[in-house]
Amino acid sequence: STHSASFHSEISLSFSTDKGTTWSDYYPVVKSQPEQQRDYRNQCLGQSQDGHLILVYGSIPVGDPLTPQPMFAMRSSDDGSTYSPPTPISPPTNTWLNPHGQMRRLPNGTLILNARGGYLPEAYQQNPNLPERISCLYHSSDNGNTWHMLSELGNDASETGILPINNDHWIGYVRHNNRPN
Repeated sequence: STHSASFHSEISLSFSTDKGTTWSDYYPVVKSQPEQQRDYRNQCLGQSQDGHLILVYGSIPVGDPLTPQPMFAMRSSDDGSTYSPPTPISPPTNTWLNPHGQMRRLPNGTLILNARGGYLPEAYQQNPNLPERISCLYHSSDNGNTWHMLSELGNDASETGILPINNDHWIGYVRHNNRPN
């Protein structure tokens, strides 16, 4: 008989009240159940203009990473003590994505984050010239309640870091797998 190994995954947080000198014990915010066989990863944390903490994370089925899965967003209105149920954020058709890097808040309150991933085999069947990686910019204009893809970042971009200077000017750093960054 075949024995299926149990898999456990969690996303945990720790807080500091003294500017980073000491930190609280970590506690899980997202925790898999053995029967789920999900790897929760690549969390992205930010704070909305209304003061809520926003956590966005990826979900990858163990043993089948190319099955399309949404990212998930959760909100905390009590400084991280409790979180809302996860709300799915859908990737573009025939892609898989996970958050990468820091969530940023623009001066007008819009939240932005980068999600990086790749194309599913079905996408390559339709267009074999697609790049190996995809990097997408997502935004929320309602304090992290809903998320929408704003744009795709570059050709074959992965792990993009973004820093808004103001509402109109941003700086970005893009990692490429097979050429200079």
